[in-house]
Amino acid sequence: MLFVMQLASLEAIYHGNPDYSFLVAWFNFDEERNLPTLFSTLLFLAAAAQLSWIGHHERCARQAWLAWKILAVLFIFLGIDELASFHEGLIKPVSELTLPLRSANPHYYYGLHLHDWFHYGWLLVYLACIGIAALLLIPWLLRLPFDTRWRVCLAAILFLSGAAGFEMLGGAYAARPNHSLFRYHLLYTTNEELLEFLGLIVFNYALTRHIELHTRGLRITLGAADSRIQDSSTK
Repeated sequence: MLFVMQLASLEAIYHGNPDYSFLVAWFNFDEERNLPTLFSTLLFLAAAAQLSWIGHHERCARQAWLAWKILAVLFIFLGIDELASFHEGLIKPVSELTLPLRSANPHYYYGLHLHDWFHYGWLLVYLACIGIAALLLIPWLLRLPFDTRWRVCLAAILFLSGAAGFEMLGGAYAARPNHSLFRYHLLYTTNEELLEFLGLIVFNYALTRHIELHTRGLRITLGAADSRIQDSSTK
């Protein structure tokens, strides 16, 4: 549904169709604080809630729990960032910091200067953080049950293909002179957001299945009620 609404909003923007103009603010993937942004934020927070619960369960079971809690905090931050767009504020300072390096680098790839692939400067910061986090989380990943591990890996591939891959491709395309904004939004922004959605959905599914299969499900019990039941059964 969001994909269809995105196409309708692009029709309103670039082909001047007044029937769809109201959709731009609500559904365009390149806008902030609209329904796609809210949906993405809720997916991040849903994952954070499940990660936190699994971490609590693992701690009670005297298993390795810290990585789950760290990931929960990370996903809370990413959910807030999705809504508040903190990462957009990194574009200008990162570009200014890397200007001397970019000016001294004469190498071109596929007709583009190397820095064009990082047209959006926040990518450098986030990719560095992701790389460090991935190295630190390798032991946690290897300890996961096989079914959870492959789902988590699939979710990461889908999400990073959009958040990093298509973001880099879109930045490189946007760096070209006289580029088509319609093509940019249709090919890059749309695919980027769809892959992010898919990655988050798969990750939430992976966590839900992990809770169901490997933590004996999510149950809420009342200690006093349990003790009364136990007392009555012994009489």
